[in-house]
Amino acid sequence: LMPGDEDYEIVGEKLATQFDNLYVGLVSRKTAGFYEGVDDMLGSIPPNVALGALTNACVDYAHAVFKANSGTGENMRYSERFKSVHGADSVPKPKPAADGLLQVCQDLSVAPTDCVYVGDSPSDAMAAHNAGMQSIGVLWGSHAKESLENAPFSILCSSVEELYDTLGLSQNVP
Repeated sequence: LMPGDEDYEIVGEKLATQFDNLYVGLVSRKTAGFYEGVDDMLGSIPPNVALGALTNACVDYAHAVFKANSGTGENMRYSERFKSVHGADSVPKPKPAADGLLQVCQDLSVAPTDCVYVGDSPSDAMAAHNAGMQSIGVLWGSHAKESLENAPFSILCSSVEELYDTLGLSQNVP
């Protein structure tokens, strides 16, 4: 099968759907659990702050990750707290294009200049930059520190505690 073949697009779409279904089916707290402290940090964000999420995976993956992690903190229900969730398959162009972040802003009725995007990849930084919003890069994801330092993040955080401080959140430490 080669580009230009009659069935090329159809086969590609079927394979993409199979991959997405398999990928989503593998989601659990063990395979896609939040990093330590992230659940509590999200729970400390005041309820009047609008939350959205954007992933370069399919949108069903994002929902599956939220479902797998729901309830681990202070009664956090991510499906209720995140009012806008998008994936590469639910926006016109994936990151690093601004389309997804602009769609989240539109869904939340918030201007990009009033938002901050937290991400762990250079494409997150570029998407935020392209959307005209501030961005925070976190160094505990899958990308090398050097690649994040070279990305246009507004600021980098090396720990969840540093992210708390950067976002102006209070930590309820027992």
